[in-house]
Amino acid sequence: MKIPKEIRIGGITFQVKRNCSFDDDREGDLDWDKSTIRIKKGLSYDAEWLTFLHELQHGIDFVYMNGKVKEQFGEDGIDVLGNGWYQVIQQLGD
Repeated sequence: MKIPKEIRIGGITFQVKRNCSFDDDREGDLDWDKSTIRIKKGLSYDAEWLTFLHELQHGIDFVYMNGKVKEQFGEDGIDVLGNGWYQVIQQLGD
């Protein structure tokens, strides 16, 4: 499966930008104001997918839960959900 170039979350279309550079140790981010998900360049296939799903989970949390998942469980909670989605998606194949 390929990471899409854009994805809709709750009626908002987010542009997915890969091979991005960051000034810190982030592997990705979701910019609500610019409707973008950015993924760091140089990541392995698995790391890129995990980062995409982590940021996607942030978007889902913001749209449907007003940030309550992150508020309640922090970044670890977002990671758990993203990692769970990755494990499920891998089973779907190409």
